[in-house]
Amino acid sequence: MRIARYNEMKVSKKIDVLDTLNKLNIDVKEIEIIINADNSMLNTDTYKRPYINYTYDLEEIYKKIDGKYIIKKYNNIEKTEFKNKLREERINYYKKNRAN
Repeated sequence: MRIARYNEMKVSKKIDVLDTLNKLNIDVKEIEIIINADNSMLNTDTYKRPYINYTYDLEEIYKKIDGKYIIKKYNNIEKTEFKNKLREERINYYKKNRAN
């Protein structure tokens, strides 16, 4: 995971990274370890630690755009479409509510 380049990522990739971090259920200090490891693998000091507002990016997006929201918005959604719609809604929410 190249989290050191978070600020350079497209919104869809940011959502994928946040989804991975959310699944790992790790805290900010552990994420700093990942960032430091990525920076050392890149072997450069040009990449600064990315600013990720976890309160917004993780808690807000993942609480507002969750499975219940998708089921409510798309009444008879099929299981195969559910994951894609959830990701799509999170991307749209991020784009709409977060200046990059």
